[in-house]
Amino acid sequence: MVYYSDENVCIRNMERADAQIITDEEIQQGWSAVIDKYENRLKDQQDGKVIALVAEYKGNVAGYINVYPNSCWGAFANQQLPEIVDFGVLEKYRRHGIGTKLMDIAEKVASEYADTVYLGVGLHSGYGSAQRMYVPSTSDSYRFAVLLNK
Repeated sequence: MVYYSDENVCIRNMERADAQIITDEEIQQGWSAVIDKYENRLKDQQDGKVIALVAEYKGNVAGYINVYPNSCWGAFANQQLPEIVDFGVLEKYRRHGIGTKLMDIAEKVASEYADTVYLGVGLHSGYGSAQRMYVPSTSDSYRFAVLLNK
């Protein structure tokens, strides 16, 4: 399913081929990536547990985000609240609005399940840009709970 599309960016459900592309790209940029993480997301998507989203930028896989409508872990586990999990934009595609669009679509998907969505945020420097993005604007019409993970 396609959730958003314009002349540069397309947000759609994750497909099997995306797992290898993302893994290879993350390894190339020096991240410790394993394909199992993405294959697990695909299985969860097939089982109806997650909406696994991928962003394409000009036809190339550029980022990903996942929405678990009723997450079974974290501080709000099994409370019928969606959790946003594992959000990333490949370094070479950053600063094109891809992360913002992925988060916008993830929030829209989550809002179909509840008026509150939560996520965990790492506190080390590798999460700096994500930490800034997770601060919701005052115009947001839903509640956004952010859990800080040490």
